[in-house]
Amino acid sequence: MLIRPVHYRDLDSVRRLYDQTSGGAAFASQDVLQPLRGIHRLYGPVKLLSLFRNPMQHVFCLHVAQLEGQIVGLVQVRPVNVGYTTWQVEHIAVADDVRGQGIDTQLLSHVFEYYRPEARNWMAEVDIHNRQALALYRQNGFQSLAQLCYWQISPAVLADLARCEKPPLNFFKPVSNADAALMCQLDTATMPPIVRQIFDRHPSDFHRSVVTRTFEAAVRSFNQTLRVAQFVYEPQRKAAIGSFELILSTTGLLPHRAHLLVHPAYTWLYPQLAVHIAGILQNYPAQALQVVSTDYQPEREEFLNSIAAEDIERRLLMSRSTWPKVRETRNLLEGLQLKDMLPGFSLGNKQPLPEPFQRSENNRDQEPPSTTGWR
Repeated sequence: MLIRPVHYRDLDSVRRLYDQTSGGAAFASQDVLQPLRGIHRLYGPVKLLSLFRNPMQHVFCLHVAQLEGQIVGLVQVRPVNVGYTTWQVEHIAVADDVRGQGIDTQLLSHVFEYYRPEARNWMAEVDIHNRQALALYRQNGFQSLAQLCYWQISPAVLADLARCEKPPLNFFKPVSNADAALMCQLDTATMPPIVRQIFDRHPSDFHRSVVTRTFEAAVRSFNQTLRVAQFVYEPQRKAAIGSFELILSTTGLLPHRAHLLVHPAYTWLYPQLAVHIAGILQNYPAQALQVVSTDYQPEREEFLNSIAAEDIERRLLMSRSTWPKVRETRNLLEGLQLKDMLPGFSLGNKQPLPEPFQRSENNRDQEPPSTTGWR
């Protein structure tokens, strides 16, 4: 069996494999960089971007398992930060007629080795009811990190929120590259230390380069979506205390999406964020809004329950660390018996200590010479 990066001629076979394994997801991805969404149209620009180092170099990383000339498995991964230190397994699938032969494990081992020079941490989202997938990731070293809950707010609830009293117009500010440090501080403040360490984000992760903006504009033109990103600034603390990113569907065929960030000390922002977002959505086709919460954000879950949001799916966020082991080396001087040959010699940076004064057996009973002068 051969495991290799995907080629253009494989996309039709890969799409059929996607159809078999991803049709039942309640929170399906809107990403155009998937065979279900028409990667054929962007395959050329994507491969061109992968030839040189740029922020979108790894925007589409798909590897396939080929057995007797047929595509029998696939794994799609992507980096989650600019430093490429943390990667996420987006999708893994194996054909029905070859399941149980360990092909899924071989696919994971392949990408772990293929991206080893850069990837130190791996993540995956698994449906909590998918026991087979949970067992697969646990067998390959993944451990539970957090639980994700996917919510859907109906158009009727959004219309009711839009009629509530709105915050002042200058309460929200548009997010720009100049606010990258503020967004990074807010992002790290919303996560516990263990999750923050896995994501390993820095201000550069919130800076959108020209290449990134150009490519995202091309993707949005295919998806017919719009992006709106705003934040709330606290002048006394000189920090961002809340933000949101909206992906708006202009055709009405797909639900809208929102990514929220709220500082743990300012959870009273949730109602104002919801009212403001609902007001923006009234200018677009009436579609449901999808939001994600985590088990370390209980206030967000309480608020979504209070506005009658629907809990549509729960996933387990799992992580795996692949830090390379450094071979332990010994100092060459340690093999020499220098302490026996040179009393008081030390290999460290400290000054050698003088040996204590020792009297011989013949002089043990004699009084040591005086150092204060003649008697």
